Amino acid sequence: MTVLTDTGEHRFALFNNGPSVTGTVIALRTAADLPGVAAQDMRVRLLTVPALNLITIWLHGEEADLLIPLAPVFQDLTSGQPYPATTVLATLREPAQALTAITPDDETGS
Repeated sequence: MTVLTDTGEHRFALFNNGPSVTGTVIALRTAADLPGVAAQDMRVRLLTVPALNLITIWLHGEEADLLIPLAPVFQDLTSGQPYPATTVLATLREPAQALTAITPDDETGS
C-alpha cells in the first residue's frame, strides 16, 4: 500500500500478505483479459463495503462500471467473476437495508 505525501509523492506505507492479496491479483488479471476494458479506457479502483464484508475491484468507464468481487464473497456473487455494477448493487440492496434498520436498542439487547 502507498500513501500520498505532503509533497505529492507516493511512498510505501505497508505490505499486506492477507487472503485478499491473491484475490486482488486474480481479479486484476481477469480485468486485464476482459474484452473492451482497454478500449473503454476503464480506470481501476478498489471498492470496499466493510459492513457487508465486500471488497471488489471496480472498473470505472464512461460507458459502464464493472465490479469483480474478491474472496471471501458476499452471497450470490462469485469471486473473480466480473459483474455489471448494477447487478452487484441490486444484490447488496436488501442486506444493506437490513443493516440500516438496526437500532441502538437492537445492538445492546435492551
